[in-house]
Amino acid sequence: MSAFENNERGSTPAPAAQTAQTGVLIVDDQAPFRSAARTLIGLLRGWTVLAEAETGEEGVRMAAELRPHVVLMDINLPGRNGIQSTQDLLAVHPGAAVVLVSTYAAADLPEGADTCGAVGYLRKEELTPRILRELTGRPSGTSAQPTAASAGIAIRPRTDVPSPSAAIT
Repeated sequence: MSAFENNERGSTPAPAAQTAQTGVLIVDDQAPFRSAARTLIGLLRGWTVLAEAETGEEGVRMAAELRPHVVLMDINLPGRNGIQSTQDLLAVHPGAAVVLVSTYAAADLPEGADTCGAVGYLRKEELTPRILRELTGRPSGTSAQPTAASAGIAIRPRTDVPSPSAAIT
């Protein structure tokens, strides 16, 4: 899927950093999860899915172009895995809040998951609007902040992710 297939009018979307909405990039090779995540994000006021990618390499290219606020990154991807792709993505877009997602139990995460720069990890089945808002510190009508008490979080949240108002300049 190209970066622009989500845009119904076919025009180039503005980078997320230039909009008041929280822009999300979904990177997962499984279409059912991408669909479920897109539906869940649609429930969050002020959030929008900018694009979807099936590989880490594609996700890095889209992140460089679209500048999403939040990236849902599957760990098990074809080619470069989600941990490697998170490092690559943060090199081109360090302001992104990357959330690793997979079916692993937190205790079974692969090496590097805790040091790749992601704000946290969620099991796919635990992804909810509340946890996503809390983990990323991206509000949806509130001023939610990341909390370590959120269910499923295995990685200490980053504190250097800009607020939505800081993105509008």
